[in-house]
Amino acid sequence: DDNEILTMFSGSGGEQDWVGLYRESLLTNLPLIPETNVMEEWYFICGSTDDCVNWPLRGAIRFSMDALQPGIEYRVVMANGEALPTLATSEVFRLEDGCGQLGPPVAPPG
Repeated sequence: DDNEILTMFSGSGGEQDWVGLYRESLLTNLPLIPETNVMEEWYFICGSTDDCVNWPLRGAIRFSMDALQPGIEYRVVMANGEALPTLATSEVFRLEDGCGQLGPPVAPPG
């Protein structure tokens, strides 16, 4: 679908892993992520927001672009349950730029 962002992942740790879409401005302390629910959208790696029967090691998650705004920077994050830090993050992207690929966790600045 042209109105979706497709995020591919592999090497998942399994149970309770999820993928979420954040505004980059809220991710001020990567690889740590905010403990409050400030994501634009999220899914467990099975593609559901309910508990999964199967926890795939690789796959794809589709995010809707309907609520996203041009000019705002976003990042996709993969994490496990409520454990921090992140397992992986995408590059920062804006709708008009296209999307980055999910990659290794971002090292903290400094």
